[in-house]
Amino acid sequence: MTKVSIILMPQGKNSNTGRICKMISEKGKVHRLSIGYTIPIDDWCVKTKRVKNTNSNSTIINSIIENIMSGDVTKHKKYEDCILCFMENELELGHLDKTIKYSTYKKYNTIAKSFRKAMVKLEMLKITINDVIGLEKLKSIISIISINESRNGKRKTTLNNYLVVFSTYVKKWFQKNNGSPTADFSFIHKESKKVILGHANYITKDELTIFENYYPKGIKNGTIQTITKSIFLSQYYIGGIRISDILTLTNSQFKAKGILIRMRKNGETRIYPYSFELVLALRPLYPYQYNSVIENLNLGSIKLPATIVAAMIRSNIELHNYNLEDIDKKISQLEYSLSLEHKQLVDELERLKQIIKGLIKEEFFKQIQNLTEGFIFPLLEYDMFKNHLDRPDLFDKDLSYAIHRATCKYNSNLKVICKTIGINRKLTSHSPRHSIALHLMERGATTPIIQDVLGQRNLSSTAVYLQQRLPSNNIGVGMGLIHGSKL
Repeated sequence: MTKVSIILMPQGKNSNTGRICKMISEKGKVHRLSIGYTIPIDDWCVKTKRVKNTNSNSTIINSIIENIMSGDVTKHKKYEDCILCFMENELELGHLDKTIKYSTYKKYNTIAKSFRKAMVKLEMLKITINDVIGLEKLKSIISIISINESRNGKRKTTLNNYLVVFSTYVKKWFQKNNGSPTADFSFIHKESKKVILGHANYITKDELTIFENYYPKGIKNGTIQTITKSIFLSQYYIGGIRISDILTLTNSQFKAKGILIRMRKNGETRIYPYSFELVLALRPLYPYQYNSVIENLNLGSIKLPATIVAAMIRSNIELHNYNLEDIDKKISQLEYSLSLEHKQLVDELERLKQIIKGLIKEEFFKQIQNLTEGFIFPLLEYDMFKNHLDRPDLFDKDLSYAIHRATCKYNSNLKVICKTIGINRKLTSHSPRHSIALHLMERGATTPIIQDVLGQRNLSSTAVYLQQRLPSNNIGVGMGLIHGSKL
């Protein structure tokens, strides 16, 4: 049978105006997404947009439709003992009044559709609170959703996320129907707790060095890979910021004290300090600014500490405009020397390097600030976003889709780079975030410090990032306290 779509628009000037209620007929049935009933096509009247009396549920369904058309949300809720209907309605209302982000709406809507498709296959009319508590019907739905599990277990992880989101709406529904606000419905996803959740792949410190030294070849692919490399390293060196925040980063966010990051996910604003590593990450995209800084850098204008000057004079090293490459070369010549004088000079040259890096960093980011306002990375059109950057949490469908497409392009080229340099794991736009969390943990940073760097509100979220990353040495530490030096 030909697929037909019937769209009902509610009338009246109220908070429900503009809500779209879809009536879709396919394979001989009409399915009302916001009601939860499956209606045989013969029972549906196209002219009146109502269910015929031949259907045993016609009175209930037509009453719900009347309430939706009149905008009477309260009456509609009397029939809304289906938790999935409640979830779908909440999502639509949140999308219309912009209380939830479009990206969140799309993600949660996908979850709701997965539950709905499973219900249709099982010919279930609704999911009630008893179905949730009893778990049997819910298990049947879960078994349908998990049919297409992939071999690498990704689908299992996704299923776990689906259940967590669904349990949130179960709790909301329960509270709105005078249930206990402290009711715990975490048992909903207990079936998926058997699955060991995976993490986004991370890059080791050694692999990060290989990544930094990679220079793409060719014109066509080289340009986008250069941009991809710069984005990845910038994400890492700006505290593991999320891909949506780095793609919409503008030069106006480069302030005197650091980079002002507006976090789209939680709405917070934080300042991240500049680093010389970030200069090197951006250098391929801003070669003119970098070369200008290097050319104008005058070593003679640097107020060198007396110890450096004295060490240079004693070692017969002339004072002229060294660049960083020259200093590194000189250090490599002297660092294996047995001469105490030369060893002291190496230390002084290292200090000189830090002074020069500080000057380059300061001048480079000043030049970035003075550019015409625009995005740092050219994967998105600035003019498309410029009027919405003050509220990144409210990006509409078009802006969210543009970020999605740019992210896909970025991930695709990241995959090519990994294959080229021999990293046999799939790095993604989230890998810099997990990488910096791991590296901070390896260096002994506490969980609150890592939480602050990642810009996460909840310590529990940070704990999820860190779990199963490194083998625990608590047993060895504990036994060492008992046995002391005997171990």
